[in-house]
Amino acid sequence: MALTATYELIRAAMVEAFPTLQTGLGQRDLDEHAAYPRMVWVPARDAYAAPTRDRAQQRSLRTCDTVCEVHLWGEEIADVEGMRERLFTVLQAIAPGAWDSTAGEWTQPGTTTAGEKLVMLVSLKFSQHELPAPTTVTIATVAPDTTGAADPDGQLQVGETS
Repeated sequence: MALTATYELIRAAMVEAFPTLQTGLGQRDLDEHAAYPRMVWVPARDAYAAPTRDRAQQRSLRTCDTVCEVHLWGEEIADVEGMRERLFTVLQAIAPGAWDSTAGEWTQPGTTTAGEKLVMLVSLKFSQHELPAPTTVTIATVAPDTTGAADPDGQLQVGETS
């Protein structure tokens, strides 16, 4: 499962817990102004490592460790803490053993005009699976469609000589 699919599962579980939660994925969603409560995931970097055994038993080429900045906004600090606690519970349910959160930084006073904000670093591990080989198509004949050619319309089209 990749970041977007995992994010959708996380988003659905968080919205279930916080029905008015505004959500987004990516820098564009971060730049939009919306009311709290709000959660926006912004992918920051990927690191690649040797493949690990996948539960799906598919051939894994590499393991991708995606680090995201998770921005949480709430009216009060307690609201943000509640979202953080729920997020940890959701991550453990959706990706047991494949996630980590190593740091979080509260927004400094004066940088937001309303509410409180926490930016957390969350790491998710994904197996990068081998894709099926591309198929090859052989074109036997090419026949241009000359039905739209009209003489003399001033444009040279297939089937016209001058």
